[in-house]
Amino acid sequence: KIGKLISANFKNVFATLEGGYNIEVFPKCLYNFLDGINNNKMRFKENETDSLIQTYYEYEGRKALTMQLLKKYWKSI
Repeated sequence: KIGKLISANFKNVFATLEGGYNIEVFPKCLYNFLDGINNNKMRFKENETDSLIQTYYEYEGRKALTMQLLKKYWKSI
């Protein structure tokens, strides 16, 4: 859906897609993004985030786990 939002708001678009090294998932993400940019129907179903708080908790959880795993390498924490 981000492709549709970008296409609706900008005349010229350049995109660099980072991450997504899962070879089964990345092509689906790429095709959905291109379909959105080209204003076509998405080929693959995406799970939607239904709340901003869910996104916040996901971020905070991953951040805490990363800090826990890496703190032995950091002198400042």
